[in-house]
Amino acid sequence: MMRTPAEYAAHIEARRERLEERAERRRRESEAAYWQAEQMSHAIPMGQPILIGHHSEKRHRRDLERIRRAYRRSMEAQREAERLEACAASVGTAGISSDDPEAPDKIQDRVVELEARRERLKALATAWRKAGKPEASDTAGWERIASALGVDLAALFEARRDTARDERGPVPSYVLTNLGANIRRLRERGATVTRDRAEPAHEDVTGEVDGMAYRIEEDNDDNRLRIMFARKPDDRRRERLRSAGFRWSPTAGAWQRQLNSTARAMALHALSGE
Repeated sequence: MMRTPAEYAAHIEARRERLEERAERRRRESEAAYWQAEQMSHAIPMGQPILIGHHSEKRHRRDLERIRRAYRRSMEAQREAERLEACAASVGTAGISSDDPEAPDKIQDRVVELEARRERLKALATAWRKAGKPEASDTAGWERIASALGVDLAALFEARRDTARDERGPVPSYVLTNLGANIRRLRERGATVTRDRAEPAHEDVTGEVDGMAYRIEEDNDDNRLRIMFARKPDDRRRERLRSAGFRWSPTAGAWQRQLNSTARAMALHALSGE
């Protein structure tokens, strides 16, 4: 069932809070491991060498290794905490999510925005050519361009700067090519999102492959399609799952990817006997 905009906002906030809680747990683990290492290191006199052949040698080496492992755990937990904090900070900022109830409208708005930008750049490129392709320092030439576009000369500051940097002018052809590609990609994505939402809900699928049972389920709340196995798949099957875009999630206990029609097709491909 599709969320309302308010429900989606609450979902995003809950996701951010979960990541922040996990980051805080890892920070506490890092701190605990650090102080454990410090406590163990203080039990060894500063500068005390390992006494080769002495009855304390094995214990000394063992203690040093335990200290190293504790410091390593602390550093690893700290890095993981920082990664989780970065993920929490980026929640909701990585573009238009397909499970956003307003995704079709947002995608269309983005298409309109890019199309308008493309038209402005085309007009600029045309005016620049008609003005004789003036260099950035040619104020008179850029005044003619400004007049043709109906803007102030100051509004063309960035275009003049780009012309000074690139002899191909203020709008190199690759800029328009890339814009066109992005517009086509967004249009295709918008059509896919609309088509996926028109599809009826899918029931869980069960079966057997490589002599083990599996289940395919769809989680609309998390916007994920998941494949669960009765036991760990072999190397060949795991590689096939990765090639199909699935990634192992310890939290879900399943192989998963974003829920859409492509995911459904790739799930069947990953589980085929080929």
